[in-house]
Amino acid sequence: MRCFKSLFILLAIAYSALLTSCGGGGGAGGGAGELKTVYLVPSISISRLESDVNTGTDCSVSPPIPGTYATDTVDVTISSNLYPNITSGKYVSVDSATITYTGANASGVAHPLPTDYLSITGATIAPGSNVSISVPVAKDILKYDLVNRYGLQLCSAQYYEYYVTITFDCLEIGTDKRTTVTARLNVAFADRAS
Repeated sequence: MRCFKSLFILLAIAYSALLTSCGGGGGAGGGAGELKTVYLVPSISISRLESDVNTGTDCSVSPPIPGTYATDTVDVTISSNLYPNITSGKYVSVDSATITYTGANASGVAHPLPTDYLSITGATIAPGSNVSISVPVAKDILKYDLVNRYGLQLCSAQYYEYYVTITFDCLEIGTDKRTTVTARLNVAFADRAS
């Protein structure tokens, strides 16, 4: 009996280490969230987004004639997993997301971007299921500001790169327990050739 108890404690420690190791530093990846009946694991569709800051720029004239500023999104899938000792889990509601930008190259560090907030409706996850959420990590207004306020040059090799952290706020329905789930990627803004 004592052997089983020791084995259970060892497995619990290993499982905790696995969950906490999911939320690394500045690179791509994410962090799991623990609730009472389920734990949540995020996955992101891309680890680095190369965002075209202005689509359709006419570089044949000087100064260049800007095209359009369009929002880029990434898909984040959040999976709900039952704990091994739970036979019936609770639904989870994903309420909101906070998007933070940290400079990843000299241009990004020199031009900090504001934190953005996203309200999410209708994102409910059944136990043992998942939901995909489209997150606007490179909004049109942000691109406009990079060009017109922060000096990102059109028709150039210049780029601003950021570590982007998306933190989702989640509520387990029926237990009122909250947790956060984190997904990470890099976003490089530049005026890319069509």
